[in-house]
Amino acid sequence: MRSSSPPATGVESLGLKTLSWQHPGAVNVAELRSLLEDMPRQILRFKGSVCLGDGRVLALQRAAGRVTSWELPNGTREERRLVFIGDDTPPLWEWLTPRLNRLV
Repeated sequence: MRSSSPPATGVESLGLKTLSWQHPGAVNVAELRSLLEDMPRQILRFKGSVCLGDGRVLALQRAAGRVTSWELPNGTREERRLVFIGDDTPPLWEWLTPRLNRLV
């Protein structure tokens, strides 16, 4: 009996890549706004939460090309992290990485 590899699953099997970014402190709101406004369409989806300078926690997500956000209740212990899913092309991640670094 021959054994075979299980079929590939997950975003990688679709030619996509996931990038996770985490920062426990407050983000630069102007840089966050710029990132959201300039995000290329090759980033198909992102979601997560960030802390703002005034202590509020903002949840963010992009799906079907639309960005939505909402404030999380005070005391929320959700991890401050953004996860991006997009085309597995180096230029996309080379574009995103420095912009994420400017958030801190």
